[in-house]
Amino acid sequence: MAFEQTIIWARAICLALNLYRKSNFLFGLNIDVGRIGHGSALEKGVKGTEADGNNFEGKVRRDSYKGIGSLSVFNILMDFGVNMNNLLLAAGGTGVAYNEATSFLSFNLGYSIGFGIVGAQRFENPENSIQHYNQLNTSNQNLYQRDNTYFEDPRNSKAGFVGGSFISCDIGHASARMQWYRYRRSPVAKGLVFFLAWRIG
Repeated sequence: MAFEQTIIWARAICLALNLYRKSNFLFGLNIDVGRIGHGSALEKGVKGTEADGNNFEGKVRRDSYKGIGSLSVFNILMDFGVNMNNLLLAAGGTGVAYNEATSFLSFNLGYSIGFGIVGAQRFENPENSIQHYNQLNTSNQNLYQRDNTYFEDPRNSKAGFVGGSFISCDIGHASARMQWYRYRRSPVAKGLVFFLAWRIG
């Protein structure tokens, strides 16, 4: 199975409790519930030390498949965004005076921030994955006298801050969105997620 097929899993349920667009601004409160795919390892970095177990960058390795799987997630997120229509039209040599009106068609750029609860970790290949991480843990015990950290082992994923930038397009009540999620204490679950939504009311 290709890595991208595992890491880019849509959540089962996305509930937008409140989405408010006024003039050129966007505000929202969302709850995500479901499962998301995770990678098996992060790129080596310079943010910490091997002995501390956090010598990793924010990028998930695309050449490592031994521990791919999924996590159950429950996220509560606040959205903050801006309507990019005027900027896009200006780039094409056109201008529209929206004043305080809210446009029917809106291209948005924004950021979400909130808290995520992760758990119920599952591997695509449990036997090989568990053996891989147990061997890594033995190596860390021998070298650094410590267990695997959540930077190294998805089984150690924890609840914590979650957020990420997004690009969306709203056409009336319909919305399409592409969002990059970053989980602070489950870094191997970072990935790109696509949403399609219909707002009621």
